[in-house]
Amino acid sequence: MKKTVMFMACALLFSLVLTAFGCGETKETTAAPETEPTTETADTTAPETTDEEPETEEEEPPRAISDEGLYTTRELDPTPIPIYPVIYTIEDNSTISLTEDGYFYFSGEASEFQIVVDAGDEDIVHIVLDGIHVTNEGRPVIYVKNAGKAIVTTEMQSDVTVTGEFGEEPKAAVCSLQDITLSGTNRLYVTSPEACVSAEGKLKITGGKYFLKAGENALEAGELIAMCNGTVNVEEGRNGLYAADPEDPAAGNILLTGGTLNLTVTETAVYAASILETDAGSVTVSAKTGLDAAWLQLNGGEVLVTAEDTGVSSTKRAGGREALLEVNGGKLDVTAATPFSYDGDTVYNGGEIVVNGEAVEGIPFIHAIEALPESTP
Repeated sequence: MKKTVMFMACALLFSLVLTAFGCGETKETTAAPETEPTTETADTTAPETTDEEPETEEEEPPRAISDEGLYTTRELDPTPIPIYPVIYTIEDNSTISLTEDGYFYFSGEASEFQIVVDAGDEDIVHIVLDGIHVTNEGRPVIYVKNAGKAIVTTEMQSDVTVTGEFGEEPKAAVCSLQDITLSGTNRLYVTSPEACVSAEGKLKITGGKYFLKAGENALEAGELIAMCNGTVNVEEGRNGLYAADPEDPAAGNILLTGGTLNLTVTETAVYAASILETDAGSVTVSAKTGLDAAWLQLNGGEVLVTAEDTGVSSTKRAGGREALLEVNGGKLDVTAATPFSYDGDTVYNGGEIVVNGEAVEGIPFIHAIEALPESTP
């Protein structure tokens, strides 16, 4: 194992890239300075009156999911330049354990190689893929057991492949027992017989270009999948984005505030056990079922759905959230045998809806259907 520590005599530099698609952080505001009071003569002229009603701005519908404080500056930085990075050249049949805070760069080609993160609750473990090519038999390439925050940044084109059946470890090529953030500017290719990337908590994507081939779910999370920038291409898989927690019916949310999704799968392209919200960006899917959530809220962006069966589904979950299909803006273009299927309320406040090639006003009426006992693909 080759390990080199670089000491760089430069101040820490973050080149934060914020796109118009909604990656952002909370910023403090400064109160205006106080000024000396002034004395003015009161104007006793009666104000002019008109019969016109004053214009009032319409309030935007409340968002289903708040992204306030969701992303940190470090998570949004696509090209970190740390002062003291630790640099590894990977080798066959080896494991590198990361147990403390820091930036860790990996490059090289290997088989049966694994990165294991088992750090403290306050540690930020930042993994930078500086051009790695790994093939494993039945075990993850990156395995996050514990950390205050785990970030994987793709700086140079990399690829990770898992073949065969997984053992006792989580069944994903890149997995976290907590949260994980994917960032960067380059390409990451992931192939897995199960999931490509999995998180028991939050899975956040703030940059990078991902090409995924999965046997099951390409991207999966228990609590939340959030994307504000980058490109995700799912070329093979049973499901594309899959958010659900069997132990918490209220969890399993997806928030899309930017970036590009291109999903081609055999079952459901985007599945949220609770809420699916799209605010910006581009979503193009081809699947048996396009979008499936209890509460589906479209506020902006462009969503193009091609489905063999159901285009957009909004149904109550057993023991979970009531169904609501809400369109407030953006464009929703659905081509499917059954374009819309819902058993709850619908709300239309604006936006463009196209059904099987024809523009429609509002959400088309569908006869009420019975909610499935277990609404999972």
